Amino acid sequence: MSSSEPRLPLELELEAFTTTARLYPKSIPNLLRVAHRVLTWIEPLLYETLIFSSDNLPHLRYALETKPPTFWSRNVGNLLIPGYLGMQNRVLALSVLSACASVRNLCINIREDLLPLLVEPQLQMILRETCAFSPHGIFMSVTHLTVLDFDPRAIGTRELAAFPALTHLCFRIVYDPEALHCALAQCAQLEVLITCKVFESTLEKTCQTLFDREFTSGGPFNYCDPRFVLMPMTFDEIVKNWESGARARVQGGWDFWKRAEAFVEKKRRGEVKPESRCWIEESDMIPY
Repeated sequence: MSSSEPRLPLELELEAFTTTARLYPKSIPNLLRVAHRVLTWIEPLLYETLIFSSDNLPHLRYALETKPPTFWSRNVGNLLIPGYLGMQNRVLALSVLSACASVRNLCINIREDLLPLLVEPQLQMILRETCAFSPHGIFMSVTHLTVLDFDPRAIGTRELAAFPALTHLCFRIVYDPEALHCALAQCAQLEVLITCKVFESTLEKTCQTLFDREFTSGGPFNYCDPRFVLMPMTFDEIVKNWESGARARVQGGWDFWKRAEAFVEKKRRGEVKPESRCWIEESDMIPY
């Protein structure tokens, strides 16, 4: 563009491009090519919600090598690591986790004991040498944690202590009362604890039938605790809702966390009957 061609004021350009990028995130790669100033504005938005997947592994490796630590800690607020990890990708995932020191919303598949490994001194030593790992800062900012495909009984006091700011926790696993009790007891600041249990047959058409089958014989647990929410979702539904919700929350939209928060507030006000009901019903008038 020549200097004689008309241009919008810089502030309006910034507003136009950033608004477009937030409303249409798939357009960001094309927007980055418009001009260097646009790249400077828009590129951080590309990393605001980061998905660790086979499609973008080469890009992530390159970005880790070329971008300064401040870029990651400043810009990545939502991080999703959903799939199976081979050993090589496992190290890359740990490097990404280490770089994203300010991540607030973390959704992670720890089927391979990824979280317990992170608190092992031997692995911490290796990571310090390879990616400037900081065990004291890696999860300091995480407020929302979604745990995929992992037995929650393996997440004990030591693992939960790595999340000092944790207020929202979601397990996608078979119900275990001891794990739920541990999470609520160890995280005094926990505001919401979601467990996702999938309907196993077409006969289970309501949360009530699911609750009766899975939860009533699970051992001592206070289902009246307003922080506990049963929210049936499949693995794919969690991942899809997490990704769309992470982007929507930037614009004030709803996701499963916000729905759970609304339910917890209703329960605290005594508006949920019976008191032991721990799932959302249509009568609660909570947006989907």
